[in-house]
Amino acid sequence: MTVEQLTTWPTETDLEAAIPAALQKAFPTLSKSSIRHQTKFSFQVGRTLLEVDGTKQARTEGRADVIAYVGDRPVAVVELKRAGLALTYADGLQGLSYARMLTTQPPLVIVTNGTDTNILATYSGTDWAPAGEDERTLEGLLRSASRVAAEDMKLAISTLMGTDSRIWIQAVRQATARTLEELSGGWSEWQSPFVRDFLVPRRATDDLLRSLQKGTLVDQIERATLRAFQVPADAGAYGHYLLGQKALQALDLPGTRRARASFRAALASSPHFAPAHAGYSQTLIYEWLFRGRDDPDLVERARRAAERAREIDPLLGSAHQMLGRASLFAGDFGKSLEHLETAENLSPHYADLLCEFADTLMHSSLPERANQKIESALRLNPLAPDNYWWASAGIKFFIGEYDNALAHLSRVKNEEPVLRLTAACAAMAGRPDLARQARIRFLTSDPGFKLDEWIGALPVRDAEHRRLYRHALQKAGFK
Repeated sequence: MTVEQLTTWPTETDLEAAIPAALQKAFPTLSKSSIRHQTKFSFQVGRTLLEVDGTKQARTEGRADVIAYVGDRPVAVVELKRAGLALTYADGLQGLSYARMLTTQPPLVIVTNGTDTNILATYSGTDWAPAGEDERTLEGLLRSASRVAAEDMKLAISTLMGTDSRIWIQAVRQATARTLEELSGGWSEWQSPFVRDFLVPRRATDDLLRSLQKGTLVDQIERATLRAFQVPADAGAYGHYLLGQKALQALDLPGTRRARASFRAALASSPHFAPAHAGYSQTLIYEWLFRGRDDPDLVERARRAAERAREIDPLLGSAHQMLGRASLFAGDFGKSLEHLETAENLSPHYADLLCEFADTLMHSSLPERANQKIESALRLNPLAPDNYWWASAGIKFFIGEYDNALAHLSRVKNEEPVLRLTAACAAMAGRPDLARQARIRFLTSDPGFKLDEWIGALPVRDAEHRRLYRHALQKAGFK
């Protein structure tokens, strides 16, 4: 444990009249010039540095903790209370706690309100009275201060943490800051759960600043009103929901079905848990994609599940997100974009939503807007799961960036769902060997694939984009 002096002599003038008078009662024959004091000091508990500001205490609490020195030796912690405030047992305990935490422990604790004075020996906590020559008494006290036992030290820490909010608030804040710092790293440090100096831009902040600059009235909407439709889920339901979200990251049919089972379990526990309804809807959309878009009932079931999520919580962004995806794959491009724009307004920094919004814009034949959205999603979630890179590669294909598309496809861990797109990108990038390898691998798992039937069912708004994709797949050898 270390003590650090935070102010130099002389200290704040508003305490200089009261403190020397209190010290003279403990050491009546020592000259005033030989005694000095400081109103700010700090001490260390473990790795946490805690600070005490006696001047601030005096203003807000009617009391001040200060350290008195003779020469360079601390001789007393002084608990100075405002005139008229009674001395209590807790005052002495507080002073003893400070004294026992300092590296060089002051031998005395002086508690006074200017009229009444209690002087305690640090090492024993008992009352002390000056006797004999002050210098010899002081020397003996300085030696005895080192006798503070380990149990007294534990009591000191317990007292400070339990009774003095100024100390334990500092301790909690410093421990929290230190823990967050230890858990933070750079963008490339994947093992760190937090990114250092990462700040998400907030549209609401920009809107507020513009409103203030214009002098317009800014309406404050209570959070309780905004979230009035939310229905909480029990812990078990939320656990199943998280397992479902994790299973979806596999981006394959078995993982999708595991996710659906988890969302079902969540809903069995909490039937009105809107995010689980939205997750269930997402699994149906994924299955429809993985199965080659051969079952329109899956899209309708996905729409109904998303509708249920929206009924429970109209302000849940993922509910509108899945309504947008269901509308897209039902061929209603306009309604799809409306739902996703609503979802983005509700959750403007939700990276998963932006990813699917980007994919929907691509299917709506708006590839430039789609590219902006997917880039935003990747900035928000640089350690993105497979579906981000799949969506990004598809968008890069339609804006003619075939090499970039292949680079993003190379980051997909489960390659099976993206083999067809890989073949198309490779063919257009002038890499026929890669296109052929991807085609052969795809046809091994789906030997009955027919290009014209699949392209005819592809939900793309602009026929020219459909023709481009057909041409690329033909170039890769698909028939």
